[in-house]
Amino acid sequence: MRTFRWNPGEDTSGYFAAEVQVGRVRWFRWSHVHGRGREELGTQSRSELEQHGPPMDVPDRVLGQVLEAMAEA
Repeated sequence: MRTFRWNPGEDTSGYFAAEVQVGRVRWFRWSHVHGRGREELGTQSRSELEQHGPPMDVPDRVLGQVLEAMAEA
């Protein structure tokens, strides 16, 4: 499994992430705010990702890394 994390801007209350497992990517948002924790945003196969795109805004460099990791898995 490979995990990619990014923060959209200067927000320090959390981050977004993608976990690449064999044939799948799981998208989530993590909050540092007490009681919020991890929020699952969806799971996709590579073909679903290519057809529909990710369930949130993802920087191009991160999306490229996710697709590369999926091809290697």
